[in-house]
Amino acid sequence: MKCPCATARSSYYKVEDGRVVLLHTQVPQELSGLGYGSRLAHGVFQALRRDGKRVIAKCPFMSSYAARHPEYGALLDG
Repeated sequence: MKCPCATARSSYYKVEDGRVVLLHTQVPQELSGLGYGSRLAHGVFQALRRDGKRVIAKCPFMSSYAARHPEYGALLDG
């Protein structure tokens, strides 16, 4: 059985004025509510923190995730 986490999630972003703008996160409907989006968000924020990046979370899911995880608050610029 193929692991759905290998291909089932996406996060879209752009770099603007040296900051990473998180635009959209996507998980197929059949995987909704199973934690894949949260795992994706965790990995994204961990990588951004490791790389010393500033973040603008325009994606509602990523913004909500950051609000629930104050350890990522210092990364946010908006």
